[in-house]
Amino acid sequence: MFQSMALIFTLLAVFIFYACNKNQQLIQKILPQKFIILGYIFLIMALVMWTQAMSLISAIFIWLMTIMLLLISIPALSLLKPKVH
Repeated sequence: MFQSMALIFTLLAVFIFYACNKNQQLIQKILPQKFIILGYIFLIMALVMWTQAMSLISAIFIWLMTIMLLLISIPALSLLKPKVH
């Protein structure tokens, strides 16, 4: 239960960070910069949930690896978006 919630919170946080970037191409409107604080809160909550599911060192490793994977995967989703001519 904690692992799936931690994964969801990490996914939401990374999506918020990407959607607040001016160079993002996934959604049409850029999120306001105040949403970045919400992204940091989600990341901290995810880390706490990972530590509830496993040891501290394992939790930090999984947390960082998940963030790195999502930071690569979410921008790649914009390549799947159909081009409007």
